[in-house]
Amino acid sequence: MKKLEQISPFLIVAGIFAVFLFGFWGHGLHNPTEIEFWQALYAILRMFLLEGETANFKQIIASFIAALILGYGIFQIVWQYAYEWYARFRIRYFFRGHTIIMGNTGIGYRIATELLKEGENVVAIEHRDDFDENIEKIKQLGALVINSSKSESNDLLKAGIARAGHCLVLTDSDEKNLQTANIITWLNHKKKAIKGPLRVLVNVKDWYKKSFLKDYMDMYTRTPNFDMDTFNTHQAAAQVIYDTFSPLANSEYSVAKTEADHVTQIESSEHCIAVIGYDQTAEQFLIENIILSHSPGLKKLKILFIQQDAEEKLREIEVKLPFIQDYLEIVPVEFSDEHFLSEKYFIPELKKEWGDLNAAYVFGENDAKLVSIANSFRQMLYAEFDDLQEIPIVLTLPESSKALELLNPEQLLGEGEHIELFDLLREKFNIHIIRLVTDTCTKAKIIDESGVMDALSKVINYFYSVKYEFVWLLPEKERPLLTQELLDNIEQQFLDIDFKTQNPLMELEEMVLRNIGKKLNRMTETLKNPFSIEARWHDLSDQKQDSNRYVARHLGVKVNFIQKMGHQALNRDIISKYFKIFAPVEHRRWCAEKLCYKFRYGPFPEDGETKKLLKDTLKIHDQIIPYTALSKEMEDKDFNMFLLIPVLQKIREILDARKQ
Repeated sequence: MKKLEQISPFLIVAGIFAVFLFGFWGHGLHNPTEIEFWQALYAILRMFLLEGETANFKQIIASFIAALILGYGIFQIVWQYAYEWYARFRIRYFFRGHTIIMGNTGIGYRIATELLKEGENVVAIEHRDDFDENIEKIKQLGALVINSSKSESNDLLKAGIARAGHCLVLTDSDEKNLQTANIITWLNHKKKAIKGPLRVLVNVKDWYKKSFLKDYMDMYTRTPNFDMDTFNTHQAAAQVIYDTFSPLANSEYSVAKTEADHVTQIESSEHCIAVIGYDQTAEQFLIENIILSHSPGLKKLKILFIQQDAEEKLREIEVKLPFIQDYLEIVPVEFSDEHFLSEKYFIPELKKEWGDLNAAYVFGENDAKLVSIANSFRQMLYAEFDDLQEIPIVLTLPESSKALELLNPEQLLGEGEHIELFDLLREKFNIHIIRLVTDTCTKAKIIDESGVMDALSKVINYFYSVKYEFVWLLPEKERPLLTQELLDNIEQQFLDIDFKTQNPLMELEEMVLRNIGKKLNRMTETLKNPFSIEARWHDLSDQKQDSNRYVARHLGVKVNFIQKMGHQALNRDIISKYFKIFAPVEHRRWCAEKLCYKFRYGPFPEDGETKKLLKDTLKIHDQIIPYTALSKEMEDKDFNMFLLIPVLQKIREILDARKQ
């Protein structure tokens, strides 16, 4: 069917030409002395209506071809309407919790194929100016396709948005995506057309638009049945790069000072990475380092910023992130040649930095050029420092890698994961290739909320909620029943829990609800709203959810430090020894995160309503201050994140094992 659709315009043109050819030819043979052009033309046109003369073999052929063309046209019209009615019927009566995808190139196509291969229902809305091969591919895998009309709201309703579980708005245009987001919000608020629960993800490339929507979208879009969030390909790629190839992975630590049984000072090995090339993914990678590259004894991560016009580029970044040098030591290095032969790379000021280098990250738009730069950088490391494999080089490729498709077309075009060239570079030269969409924008990351990192984030938020929020969730007359003694007891059970099943979050929640239900003399089922893990998570804004995710993602850095100090078995007694080390690290990380998301310091008034307005809307916070200026209560809040480490590690091990 796909090939027929592709060649049908040519067949129709050829068929019409053949009808006229045989028609004129046959008309002339039938009455050779009285050929009149207009009569012949009229007779031929009547053939398309299944009328006209068929006095000889040529006219019979012309009439037959005309009938085929007419029949094919009728079939196409009938098929188009029949398919659309069939799709609408199936969606209306058989689809629940399905995924709607708008924008079927790149991310949309990738996620659609994953969903369909797992047996999930997918509806694609096709904006079709010309033949779309991706639409045909996902249709063959079982997706239903709705042709777009002049009314986008009607298209969404036909796609079953009232009963959908996810709607992914992933076209290449921010303006189109935001317009669609407005229409979906209108359907939910004005038309009450969405039953839900529906989660809408909107692809927004522009960083400022994405930040703006993160700040304010929850106020206008979130309802109990509906949640909308933004998504950015470059940020997703930067997060995968940081989590998979952390700049701090090879850190070394030693105790410098102790007091009584507590460690008070740690020394860390020197840390330096290279960032070669600059694009939107590189910018997001710098932000990830500002927020996450914090460990005991490390004042600042050093970055060799190897760029053309490096100093000018750094000044541009400092306009956007004026605090960047407070958290990262960025050394601009002029990208003087792609082969790294220039003496500028080896001036005395840089020689020591090459010796401390831990990793290199390469970014850009030209796939073949990027691979060449990565190879040249490895050549330089080998020739100058005898390093063939020690320092990892991480290369981020744009998704449309046309040069690589020539080398390995079947795997790439067939959606294969295994690419021999990537294996060779990784195994022989420690060069790792990350594809912008294929390796980062997956179903697990974009759609599945049950992923390991989100599970850890929810547990972190739940622990905080037990300690500081639960008492305020009850009606005023019941609040005295949630005594501090009870909450302290729940906290201890939370930290000491020994999981018995493969569902640790359910065990945690049941333990908490059981304790509260016993005190309030209520069934645990009646307490899930508002005391369940999901209820507490859903009450968070997208920005606060992301904040918990950063805490969860920093877990690897924390665990790495503890294990490097010789503690393989993690428990509270060990962690408590490092209180004076851990709490300042977490506070510095938290301050960096707040600054990256446009917060700044400002005092809070006594009035609670004004305080909430300042914090949630104007993005003012009174704790963006040095650690030494914190109150004891705020110190404890920072250290809470470390007390949770043994619990989070247990959960991570269970969930990782469950995935396998």
